[in-house]
Amino acid sequence: MLKIRDTQEWSFYETKESACFDLRSTKDYILQPHQRILVSTGVYIDELDSDLAGHVYSKSGMAFKYGVAVLNSPGIIDTDYKDEIKVLLMNHSKEDYIINRGDAVAQMGFVKTFKAVKNVIEIEGCFCREVKMSMNKDVERKGGFGSTGK
Repeated sequence: MLKIRDTQEWSFYETKESACFDLRSTKDYILQPHQRILVSTGVYIDELDSDLAGHVYSKSGMAFKYGVAVLNSPGIIDTDYKDEIKVLLMNHSKEDYIINRGDAVAQMGFVKTFKAVKNVIEIEGCFCREVKMSMNKDVERKGGFGSTGK
């Protein structure tokens, strides 16, 4: 199951065969040369199956023409992330890049994910056996963008 809430009601797949839909800015920004910013999109994922992840990608035209790209591409949206989708943009050019409210700043798609399992060798006396261990931590998300890492 996948349910999106778009507070601005302007995120659409541009064609019927598009793999991703555009994420648009809810505010005006001036992205200075070599600056990075978090751009608000007004998009939330209300429901996402545990075997799916959202991926946020650069807009190819923005990257090619203006040197502006998603810095952590693809940005990963975990199943338990419920805050607003924000886009981490980086201006790699030497000129300001103007973002107006409603401009497409990135694109988002969804991919199937698979959980890895570790194989661990347990040694007891003279006996060895291989044990499969889950890599999941039993921890609930406490925070939004960037909250699961340093």
